Amino acid sequence: MIEELNIERNNVKLWEPPLFSFMFKLKKLGLAHNNITKLDNKMLHDIRHVRDVEFGWNQWDCSSCDLNNIHSLLHEHPPNCSKCFSCATPPELFGNDVRNVTLRDDDCSLEWYRVYVVPTLLCFMVATILASIAYRKRWYIMYAFLYLRVTINGYRRQRNSDDFLFDGFLSYHTSDGDWVRDVLLPKLESPPMQFRLCVAERDFIPGMQITENICRAIAHSRKSLFVISREFCRSRWCMFELSLAQHRLFESDLQDGLVFIKMNDVGESEMSSLLQYLTKSRTYVQIPEDGSSETLQNLFWLQLHAALKK
Repeated sequence: MIEELNIERNNVKLWEPPLFSFMFKLKKLGLAHNNITKLDNKMLHDIRHVRDVEFGWNQWDCSSCDLNNIHSLLHEHPPNCSKCFSCATPPELFGNDVRNVTLRDDDCSLEWYRVYVVPTLLCFMVATILASIAYRKRWYIMYAFLYLRVTINGYRRQRNSDDFLFDGFLSYHTSDGDWVRDVLLPKLESPPMQFRLCVAERDFIPGMQITENICRAIAHSRKSLFVISREFCRSRWCMFELSLAQHRLFESDLQDGLVFIKMNDVGESEMSSLLQYLTKSRTYVQIPEDGSSETLQNLFWLQLHAALKK
């Protein structure tokens, strides 16, 4: 077992405890003439069992709050020289005897604040900013997560129209359900149109999570058809379905994958900026007002047929 260890003049700056504490029989340790700047609590504890410690002629930082540890070690191991424990930093204390330098409690309080409080506040600020961004982009994040899941589960992107299970995925608010069931679906799914539409209450797979059902429906549909009403614009769930369909366009070869049917009760001011942009840049048809001529009614269905057939 090592009883005496001399590592003087080895440019030692610090060590990572525990190191010397494992040397149970160590009686003498030479650390002089190195570049040690401070002695923190762990380092002090690591050499406490050594009877004779020589640690003069180092580059002591007299602004460090660990200065009291040096005082403690000097009390236990009084030096044989008068100038071997001098301050190297800060400049205003250069050459001063370490034993004559004392730090105010305020100085160490500031050090504690800088070491612990400031990083904690910075981490909190970063976490708050990230949480805010995550909340604003929650639909995109949720979509990425869900898209990854459905990709793993085998819902691959469809390449041509023959690969799709449906001509369109139909998204609407429940308050518009009567019109969808009584008017829209019979017209679109009956001759001469005969489109294959995916409707949640009818075509979703029982037992599968609703979000996964939506991703599956969008992935297996050639188009996504949205019935835009006031209630639709206010519904987070409806907007979530819209976000999923929109992002699906980014990873598909489809150019006109979104079709909008706009109700008469919704104005632009009630639509989100995303929905306003999409209705202006994508295909949308306006439902004729009640009492409109048969010509306008027929024009509406012709426009919708053309949009879904495109």
